[in-house]
Order: sequence, then C-alpha cells, then structure tokens
Amino acid sequence: MDITIESIDTSAMKPLGLTQLPSYPVRFSSATVSGAARFVPFGDDASEYLGRTLCVELATERVTGFERIAPRNGAGFIVALDEQFAFKVVGQVGSVRFVTEPRGNVVIAVAAGAATFLLSSEDFPDTSLQEGDNVTFLVHELSLWDEEI
Repeated sequence: MDITIESIDTSAMKPLGLTQLPSYPVRFSSATVSGAARFVPFGDDASEYLGRTLCVELATERVTGFERIAPRNGAGFIVALDEQFAFKVVGQVGSVRFVTEPRGNVVIAVAAGAATFLLSSEDFPDTSLQEGDNVTFLVHELSLWDEEI
C-alpha cells in the first residue's frame, strides 16, 4: 500500500518483529485510510521519511472481532479507531492458503481498498473461509514495513 508519512516521532523507537528492527510512531495517509501506526524504515535515519510517499506492507500484533459478513458492494474500507494504532477493517478474502507449519494453519489475504492484510487461522479460529467471503475485524498495533526491507 502506498502511504505518505505526515509525522514521525524519532524519539520513541521500539524494536519490532522477529529481528527486532527499529520502529517509530507515525501519522500517515493513503488513498484508503489515514491514521497512526508504527513504521519500520529501511534506512537508518527515520527522520528522512517525513513527507515521503512509499510502498509498505501491513502487519498486525493482534486481530479481534473477526466475523464473516453478508456480501457487499465495493472494495472494502479501513477506519482508524480511538485506540492508538487500531483500525476496523471490512474487506474480502482474496486467497486462502494451507501451510504446513504449524500443522493445520491457514493463511488468508484480505483486501480492503488498496490495503491487504495477511491473517493466520489464529486470527479467525473456528471459521472456515473461502475466496470471495466478506469479513470484518479489528486490527490492533498496526505496523507499516518499508517494502525495501
């Protein structure tokens, strides 16, 4: 997803992910949504990203309230919530993939406007999904990963 970094707090670095890369709180805007998230840059100087537009991958720490919903028209949407780095997502399942590890895990891609979220079956327990299903869920601790990483 293409985003523009509107503000970045370089004094609030927090290691993120398996490799513990530096991340920073940002305010961002895109064609799909505006809000706050943690940003993981490719470069060493995070302040260089202020005002830049770049392509990022989306990641989440936690997903709650996952539900299959009735079919709807449109490409889905994302809305920023009052909770910091939290968003409501309404989208459509674009792919369903069964993975071997951990055994029985399923990964889905959910498209909501220009954004795509990859979720594992831990995020939607006891829900059998197929391509084309419409879903909604809450994202907590959204992070934006510079695609150059």
